[in-house]
Amino acid sequence: MSTVSYIAFQASDKLRDDTELLIKNGQDRSKESQINQLTLVMSQFISEMLDQFFLNTCEAVQISPMGTKIVKTGANTLSSTSNMLVKQLFKKRANEELYPIIEHFDKTFIRATEASNGCASVACPIDDSLYGKFMEEIQQIRDGNHQRAEALTQLLLEVTDVSVAGYAEVPIHMLKMNFVTKKVANTGIEASRSAVKMIINKVFKTLEEDQMARLADYLEGLFITAPQR
Repeated sequence: MSTVSYIAFQASDKLRDDTELLIKNGQDRSKESQINQLTLVMSQFISEMLDQFFLNTCEAVQISPMGTKIVKTGANTLSSTSNMLVKQLFKKRANEELYPIIEHFDKTFIRATEASNGCASVACPIDDSLYGKFMEEIQQIRDGNHQRAEALTQLLLEVTDVSVAGYAEVPIHMLKMNFVTKKVANTGIEASRSAVKMIINKVFKTLEEDQMARLADYLEGLFITAPQR
């Protein structure tokens, strides 16, 4: 089985257990409605993703109070927008409509025995060229070339597009939606993408050399390899 690269975050025990139950219910074609379980998993997923991709980054990189405030404001916007969208899209859905999304979760959930970091992780695949560019930038920074903020920012923006597509666009568009609902979904997705890009452009372009070095170390921990799913 071939191995691929992922941008990922470690799942808490709760997210791991809730996700595994959701996947099992989907595989067993449980007669009980999966709306509540799927909503629970999505809410926990959103919270942990924002923590590890943004709030924990602030702490690891030691971003300024103003930068941290920008990140927290953006993260709060993402959280409220995403949770509102999830509740609106999933309500009154039959299990048959939710099974494709559950199957997608099965593909993005990497078991500890499969992940290169040895941890249960929620992951989005990235192509080898993007992974290679990131590793090259990280090495450049470690070699003392800290004037890489622009290049690193562009790579983060590329990863944002890949991640939003893998974590949000693909599963959401598996649902059957009328014109109005689809417009609401697309607006929510674009609002989320814009909030992430705002954080990246306003915060990570202005880092000092020592912060760039810490950011490189933190970002490297977000990449894993695992069997292709």
